[in-house]
Amino acid sequence: MSDGVTVCCNLYSIGLCVYAQMWDCETDLPLEMRLSDHCTSSCMLNKGEQYLIVRADPSGGGTTLTVWDLVGDEVVCQLRHDASVDVADHVTFLVVCTDDRFAVAGVHNSHDRSALYVILDLTSSAVPDDRLSKSLALDCLVDVTVSTEHHEAVTGTWSGQMPIWTLRSG
Repeated sequence: MSDGVTVCCNLYSIGLCVYAQMWDCETDLPLEMRLSDHCTSSCMLNKGEQYLIVRADPSGGGTTLTVWDLVGDEVVCQLRHDASVDVADHVTFLVVCTDDRFAVAGVHNSHDRSALYVILDLTSSAVPDDRLSKSLALDCLVDVTVSTEHHEAVTGTWSGQMPIWTLRSG
């Protein structure tokens, strides 16, 4: 963070909901957070000043990605992918490309062992609710994906193939 605080994040659960809590790693004290949204996966943007929190609504309400500003302690925006993930599983995979342009959230479908990835453009100039999101389904374990420096991702499939796919078009 720009004010010199080293931040750690802890995900904790209350009942079926998972929440994120930020901590000052030097004092071991929790930071006060105005954000109180449940999530199932999270990651820091590469610049270190914003944090992504993502969740999928298992009842078909889509996927929501919240961009939270650590310095200002406020939500910058919320991006939604309204299409149902059509699974009762949670987002367990979240990665951001090296220039912080795209975020990829992944859901493992326990019914057929496939993975559904939702790709969100974090830098689009469109109004947040109008930003286009894309999705891609692959026959793989959701965690076996790596983003590259060229807005691409590489995924290892159950059959041993390694398709390279673009984050720009899904």
